[in-house]
Amino acid sequence: MSLEKRIIRNKKKIISFLSKKDVKADLIVFDDVFPNPLSDWRLNEFLYYLENIKNTVIVSGYGSTKLNTNSSYTDYFNINYSQHKNKLIEFNIYHKYNAKLGYCLFYNNLKLAFNFFEKFNIPFVFTLYPGGGFRFYDRDIENTLDRYFSSVLFKHVIVNMPHVYDYLISKFNLKSSQITLIYGVPIELPPVQKRHLPNGKIKVLFSSHKYTPYGIDKGFDIFNRVAKCLENDNRFSFSVLGGFSEKDLVIQTNNIQFIPELVNNALSEEMQNYDIILSPNRSHILQLGAFDGFPTGSVMHAANSGCLMMITDDWDNSEAIGLMDGRDFIRISTNVSEIINKLKQLADDRDMLSFIASNGKVKINRLIDSSTQLNKRGIILSKFL
Repeated sequence: MSLEKRIIRNKKKIISFLSKKDVKADLIVFDDVFPNPLSDWRLNEFLYYLENIKNTVIVSGYGSTKLNTNSSYTDYFNINYSQHKNKLIEFNIYHKYNAKLGYCLFYNNLKLAFNFFEKFNIPFVFTLYPGGGFRFYDRDIENTLDRYFSSVLFKHVIVNMPHVYDYLISKFNLKSSQITLIYGVPIELPPVQKRHLPNGKIKVLFSSHKYTPYGIDKGFDIFNRVAKCLENDNRFSFSVLGGFSEKDLVIQTNNIQFIPELVNNALSEEMQNYDIILSPNRSHILQLGAFDGFPTGSVMHAANSGCLMMITDDWDNSEAIGLMDGRDFIRISTNVSEIINKLKQLADDRDMLSFIASNGKVKINRLIDSSTQLNKRGIILSKFL
């Protein structure tokens, strides 16, 4: 490392050290992304704590990171949520953290926060969501989780998928009083009136953030192949919403429209224009044991906007949460021919398409009612304050 780079690095360390402070709170939340507006469910959850749990502070690793608007995350938060100004603190390893309870989401965030929970003797609760470094069949992860669960500071874990609940109960020495299944995430789904019953082209949508080349983990390649096979079938049109482009096509086709990423109400308004959300996502692609939420957040938004859900269910969560195949959604595999056959059946029976879409919307809204979701989480945290 050059002398100049060493001087710059040491200067940053000195500035950070001199800016150290005591962070005192009843509830302290550690997070790497907050307040990213693209993570609306996380924003909803943390705002709920700020509004309902006295003396809550959010410690974010993204404080000075720039948004697309070229303002920082901290600026975005202070402008849009000025009533909570000064409750968002940029993470600094030199700060002293003092709290009655610590909280975080995701395995990777806990790996960071746990060091400070131990160092400053802070009891903690965490939510173990899919992703964020957590996966099955990994000894290192299991050993790390065992360390967290065995800590005298550990109070409670929240999970949002039935198969994760079963895994933790069977794999670790947890009491039923230490774990709670709260299905889903606290997405704020706006009231949406579905447009007319499709009598023209059936509009099929794919919606996801992009994490891998060609979106293999989310099944974009499957969506691409389905569209290609139906390129000359005038009953269908295909659109992609999110961070994808023509460069992600595994096979060239001319019947896919690409739409930039949207957030909040703009997302719901756009999704009203479609009839089916196709989500052939796969487990074990990012790494062995990696898996996605069921359904994904994008699918939930689409269902609320009136789209029929055509989705994979690698871990058989649908029955556990009360979603019935053929009534509330259409279960698919990643077999292109199977998906095409099911799409053609729906094209031939549009009343069935409308029936399943309507049932799915009602069921999803009931499952992830944000007030119920947030209240349950708030009760758990308040118990340990």
